[in-house]
Amino acid sequence: MTKFLIIDGTALVFRGFYAIPNLANSEKQPTNAIFGFYTILFNLLLEQMPDYLAICFDRPEETNRKKDFADYKAQRTRAPDALYEQIGPIKEILTQGKLGLIEKAGFEADDIIATLAVKNQSPDLNTLIYSSDLDLIQLINDQIFVLKPGNSKTGNIIVKTEDIITKYGFSPLQVQDYKGLRGDSSDNIPGVKGIGEKTATELIKNFQNLENIYANLDQISPSIRTKLENDKDNAFFCKKLATLDHDLEVDYNLSSYQISNLDFETIQRKLEQLEMRKLVEKMLKLKNKFSQVKPPEAQQSLF
Repeated sequence: MTKFLIIDGTALVFRGFYAIPNLANSEKQPTNAIFGFYTILFNLLLEQMPDYLAICFDRPEETNRKKDFADYKAQRTRAPDALYEQIGPIKEILTQGKLGLIEKAGFEADDIIATLAVKNQSPDLNTLIYSSDLDLIQLINDQIFVLKPGNSKTGNIIVKTEDIITKYGFSPLQVQDYKGLRGDSSDNIPGVKGIGEKTATELIKNFQNLENIYANLDQISPSIRTKLENDKDNAFFCKKLATLDHDLEVDYNLSSYQISNLDFETIQRKLEQLEMRKLVEKMLKLKNKFSQVKPPEAQQSLF
C-alpha cells in the first residue's frame, strides 16, 4: 500500500511563523516562519514516510469564491509583514528541492488538495491531508484521511469517516449541506439566518441533504420552515461556497510528486545559506531514512 501526503502549505507557513517567534539570521532576515515550516515538514516526513508528497499553496490573486461573494473571509485580519516576507524563500526551497509545490491562480489551496486527492483515489493508495481546516473533512472516505496537527502530548491525529460521524452526527459528504444551513464563521459564510448548530444537525440527520430538506418542507415545524423559505437562495449559495472543487486543471499525476524526486543536496545548500544548521541535521536524518525505505509494493497499510 502506497501513501500520498498532501499538505496545506499556506496553513503550515502560519503555523510555523507563530510557533517560532523572533528568529532571524546574521543579516537580520526574519527566518522564524522558514524554520518553523521546515521543522514541522521534516518531522512530518520522518513520521509518515510517504511515497508521494504535494504541498499546496494559496496565491494572492482574487479567488473564484471571492469573485462570487465579496465578503468571503472578509473578517480575517492580515498577518504581520514578516510572515509574507518569508513565503518567497520557503517556496524557493520547495521548488528547487523538488518538494512537490503546487498552486493555481484564482483557486484556494483547498481546491488543489481536493483535486489531487480525488483524482488519485485508488484501493492501493492511502491519501493523508495534513491540515486543521474543517473544510477538508468533506473529502474523507475509505482512501482519503485528514491528518490533524496535534501537540507534544497527542501527536498528529488521523481523522476517519467514523470520527466525523461520532463528533458531528453526519458524514463527511454532508459537511457542505451543513454549512449551507449553519454557515461557517471562519470563512464568513452566513448560512440560513436563525438556523444554529443543533437545528442544522437535526435537519441533516433527518433529510440527508439540502435538496431533500427543501423537498420536504411540509414535514418541518412552521418556525424553522419559515426561516428556510426566507433564505432558500442563500442556503444553496452557501453550500456552493463550502463545496470544494476537485476538478481543477492542475498536474495531478502521481509521478510528479514522488518522494524520490527530492533533491536533498539543493535543500541542504539553501538551508545552509539561511544559517539553519539544526534543520540541516534533521534533513540529513531524513535523507538517510528515505535511503533505507522499502519499495512501495513491499509496504503495508497503516490503516
